[in-house]
Amino acid sequence: MNFKYVENTISAIKLKYKSLQKASTHPYSLRIINEEICAKNGEALFTLQIIGKNLVSKLYATDISHDKKLLKSLSPIDLLKILNTYNKNYLFKKDNMILFPCKAYYRLIAKSYNHVLQKTFFILEITRADKITQKKLAALEIANNPLILEKLTPQETYDLGLTVGSEMILKEILS
Repeated sequence: MNFKYVENTISAIKLKYKSLQKASTHPYSLRIINEEICAKNGEALFTLQIIGKNLVSKLYATDISHDKKLLKSLSPIDLLKILNTYNKNYLFKKDNMILFPCKAYYRLIAKSYNHVLQKTFFILEITRADKITQKKLAALEIANNPLILEKLTPQETYDLGLTVGSEMILKEILS
């Protein structure tokens, strides 16, 4: 009877030990232990370690992001680090503002009044990641475009509203 008790205790300890080992095992086989910028080409260089081993390898973000097997063996947090670093190549900067390829940023840079048409025109600077363009638009056209309005500064919006309001009052007086 005593022997059976010892046998059950030992098997319970073994089961606990195995469950602890399973809990401590990492589901991903690689992890990032260091990130540095290469002096030669300015690319991000990651040091990857095989978990549980002392084997390390240095790879560029572009190489890692193109290898599906490597990507599957990294944790989601490490994946985000690599993909964010890799995607920074597609982002552009202008005046401390990150420009995304699909977005446009608007700025009113000049204002003029046409006496013949009795309209105020603004020159709108449209900044995209790959180019900067300028368009001449009537104040009312800009005021009726919510996509442009939401990207203007409060001061520009105020100036635009004041101009459109003044034009409306002038039209009412003249008609």
